[in-house]
Amino acid sequence: VLLKFNRTPELKPYVVLHTVLDPSLPWETTVVVWTDAGIHFVGDMRPLVHDLLRDSDVAATRTPMNEGDFSKRDAFVLLDADVPSIMETNQIATGIILVRKTRLAVSFLERWLAACEDRRIMTEEPSVLGYPEYPSFRNNNDDQTAFSLLFKLHGFRAFSVQERDAVVYTGRNLAKFVKASNDFALGVTSERDAYLQAADAAANQPSPSSAVT
Repeated sequence: VLLKFNRTPELKPYVVLHTVLDPSLPWETTVVVWTDAGIHFVGDMRPLVHDLLRDSDVAATRTPMNEGDFSKRDAFVLLDADVPSIMETNQIATGIILVRKTRLAVSFLERWLAACEDRRIMTEEPSVLGYPEYPSFRNNNDDQTAFSLLFKLHGFRAFSVQERDAVVYTGRNLAKFVKASNDFALGVTSERDAYLQAADAAANQPSPSSAVT
């Protein structure tokens, strides 16, 4: 089952969870794949799915971004993940998510949805629980923050950007990352809307494979 929707933070966990829970889909053997808008398949992903979900019920991409840079302190605390072994690791992305229909995966998705309904975890509003942000903190990554912290707590398996790029072209997400990196290098502070505009522009561009004639 392949899912592809325009991204809103609360929609993603809801859609993935309720798709997995579809009674017509058998337990243990069903695989659900979520992709963000603007992601194009450029290769056969079945070998990747087979390899990753042999020993993990959920899999997603390990980003170059540090968790402490892009997750606010309230999220760490509320999800019982406020430890260096999580804070100092790379954040896990939600642009492409692989899920095998198991009880553990459903439990994880339910926790992810619940976290996304908590403003203290989801929003970019300042933390309110009284703990200081980590020194390198830049901004909160909404549903991805909640997903990444819970993913690590569950011990799921992440795959590399190189493995991801062998099967998909992530034009939209790549554009956001490039925009954020360029602004950081230039000392520029940009609003979230600027990143989304860059992403939307990339989503309307053809993938490299489709541009080849």
